[in-house]
Amino acid sequence: KLIAYVVGGGQSVPSNPELRDYLKEKLPEYMVPTAFVSLGSLPLTANGKVDRRALPSPEESKPSEENYLAPRDSIEHQLVNIWESLFTVRPVGIKDNFFELGGDSLLGIRLFAQIENECGIHVPLATLLQASTVEQLAGILRAKDSAFQPSLVLIQSGGNHAPIFCVHACGGHVLFYRPLARHLGGDQPVYGLQAQGLDPQRSPHTRIEEMVNHYISEIRSVQPEGPYYLVGDTWGGLVAFEIAERLQLGGHEVALLSMLDTLCPFPPSLSQKVRRNIGHLIDWGPKTYFLSKVKSVKYRIFGGTSFEVAAAPKAHEDLVIEDGLIVDKALRRTLDGIVEAHVAYVPVKKVYRGKITYFLAEGGRKVKPYDDERLNWKNVAGEFDLHVVPGSHNTLREEPYVAVVAQQLAECLQVARSARPRGWRR
Repeated sequence: KLIAYVVGGGQSVPSNPELRDYLKEKLPEYMVPTAFVSLGSLPLTANGKVDRRALPSPEESKPSEENYLAPRDSIEHQLVNIWESLFTVRPVGIKDNFFELGGDSLLGIRLFAQIENECGIHVPLATLLQASTVEQLAGILRAKDSAFQPSLVLIQSGGNHAPIFCVHACGGHVLFYRPLARHLGGDQPVYGLQAQGLDPQRSPHTRIEEMVNHYISEIRSVQPEGPYYLVGDTWGGLVAFEIAERLQLGGHEVALLSMLDTLCPFPPSLSQKVRRNIGHLIDWGPKTYFLSKVKSVKYRIFGGTSFEVAAAPKAHEDLVIEDGLIVDKALRRTLDGIVEAHVAYVPVKKVYRGKITYFLAEGGRKVKPYDDERLNWKNVAGEFDLHVVPGSHNTLREEPYVAVVAQQLAECLQVARSARPRGWRR
């Protein structure tokens, strides 16, 4: 987390919100500090350099009265205690913003697990998109609102453009789309499609076909007719592909289908297979090449699951299991449902009658082009628009890489809109 130390130089120091708002106008969001500490002067070493070890930590600094509001009742006190156990900033005020304090989707999962444990109330993770302060969350807990939570979540409102619909990845939630939405600008509405099952009142889907039917119904509840703009992050790209194909079959226009580093379940073309086999034979040598073929046959006989999805529950193990006890049953069963849906998915060779806009992470997967199954998407698309962007499969959605993705996605959106003679109407 970034911490800013501010020296007034004889003048009064602006409040933390004023400093944060000013820096937001000058810097990208990921460079805006999550905490500010006001000092009379910077501590110096004997050599006249800043003594970093003597700088106070944020929890040792007291916020000014003008930007700090203390908790007013037992619920707010309880939430503040939870927040202070997660963040390094102390004390936390009831109007402090979860994201501005440095919160992300993983910390959000821990936050709501603790809320459920201590308050006995399950709150969907997507609630943070509309209630990101202690004060706002306390209002939800007071109401004890157990109303059904839909899969469709508004991430960013405003603007006159047609909305973008973003499909969850193998984690099930859509909180990680918030940075992408902010970088696209306030005039671009963004919705997220989170997995059914995060709401404990509904059972998770265990088939991709079920997800597609449900998500199309959710999409058309806010936009009955096309053109539709779809985005799928990693595993969500496969679901977005099936949604787009189903919409097209129903006579609806899909203006944009975008995938963020999604692995392709469809086999390579014959020419790709030939190039791959020749490349492996040259790179590995005859003996290793033959052994790899034997392993491949065993894998096909006994089956298997792609690492991307099979690893999902393990990646969240420390978040959903603590001391051997499941602390977020809804999250765990949703992850299990997604894995089951992936295992049951049988890719049927088809050609999507449109363009796939693909963002390929240049880091992480050290494979040669002939060995990169992500590029197999061009075999099932009428047109394949490839964008190579910095970052890895797991960091593509994070700063600073998400800013590059958003910039290129915005350009693709502009091209898709300009290709249409008529504008979208609410």
